[in-house]
Amino acid sequence: MKLGKLTLVSGNKAKAREVERILNIPLEILQIELDEIQELDLEKIALHKLNQAFDIVKGPVIIDDVSVEIEAWNSFPGPLIKWLLKAGDGGDASTLLKMLGGEKNRKAKARLAVGFHDGKKAHIFIGEVEGTISKQIRGENGFGWDPVFIPLGHEMTFAEMPEKEKDAISHRGRALKKFSDFLKSNYDI
Repeated sequence: MKLGKLTLVSGNKAKAREVERILNIPLEILQIELDEIQELDLEKIALHKLNQAFDIVKGPVIIDDVSVEIEAWNSFPGPLIKWLLKAGDGGDASTLLKMLGGEKNRKAKARLAVGFHDGKKAHIFIGEVEGTISKQIRGENGFGWDPVFIPLGHEMTFAEMPEKEKDAISHRGRALKKFSDFLKSNYDI
């Protein structure tokens, strides 16, 4: 089946570039901020955003939403990570470091939901990676909380890794791999 034009709806330019790079397929980028329900269920948030995006685009569309679950905080902030970072002084990963302070348990899980609507049905693809939150900002690459997230089995933060390495193991890379496999098995792209 022919898919046609695929539109990524995101208000985050860095995220849009990363999605395009990982998927390696032509995307139309619609840079707008969607309303985000305040909810702790990542899939519900993604579905809400996906339905909004589809109502705007009226064609095949993808969105994503992220969750950072810190073990010591009972999985908080989860999908509220964006709002937590914005609430801090710097509006970046340093907010997370300040709040964690001297916490010894720095285990965390990054989860990402990619939502895809083909015009008939909504699909959600989840990617996740476990890791720890570093004690300082490290690295120049990436965006958001990449400078403080160290994936399990690695010593570098996402922001210290070359793009190809990060894309292969990140929550976004894993979710987009599932989405890409789904596209290839169901559509001519």
